[in-house]
Amino acid sequence: MTTRPAENARLRLEALARAGLDHREFFAEALAVIARAVPYDAMCMATVDPATTMLTDSAKVGLVDDGGDEFMYHEYAVDDVAQFADLARRPVGVSVLAEETGGDPRRSARFTEVVRRRLGVEHELRGVTRLGGMTWGAYAVYRGAGSPGFNPAEADYMQRLEDALAAGIRAGVVAAAAARGAGDGDGPAVLVFSPAGDLLHATPSAEDRVLDLGGGPGGGPGGDQPTCVRAVVSAARRPGRSG
Repeated sequence: MTTRPAENARLRLEALARAGLDHREFFAEALAVIARAVPYDAMCMATVDPATTMLTDSAKVGLVDDGGDEFMYHEYAVDDVAQFADLARRPVGVSVLAEETGGDPRRSARFTEVVRRRLGVEHELRGVTRLGGMTWGAYAVYRGAGSPGFNPAEADYMQRLEDALAAGIRAGVVAAAAARGAGDGDGPAVLVFSPAGDLLHATPSAEDRVLDLGGGPGGGPGGDQPTCVRAVVSAARRPGRSG
């Protein structure tokens, strides 16, 4: 992987970060930029809350099944290799799963239960995007069994894009918040979950906020919960933590 493609991609992403795009528009452009240099069968890119390193929203390409709550459970409620919170603390925030596991990805519960079983892919490269000492985004890149695994040069390429991706995501989050405004919901926004992670009750204001955050219609029991809610619930289910 030469430095010229990485530099061209960085310049393109920096231009996009100044274009006034919201984070989902930036995601769509960034996914296309990355695909030209690091071919993939599927990819997910997410915003991250800098205060907690929890995923708050995401966009996906090529995933029929995104793993749902099981993905979040393995990210926050069980110990595994190269979780996003772990990568956010490393000097280099990019990881190739095959290298992390000494060539045997089956050592990772995320691989056996989510990457292979739910997503139907075989190879994973993932990383975080940081700027100014804060984590603003995360991504996971996947290839199927018929494709070659990710190599160190591709991981290095993604590392070179970290600042530009973080700047674009940060700008996009600000643009989305400005477009959305403060909202007009009244009353407390409260969601009540069971120990198993099932939604039991939602106040009307919470239902409105769930929709604002990208959740499914209704926002109450039976509705699809947004990425940020699923992340918090999964983290609360971690052994040793109380609700």
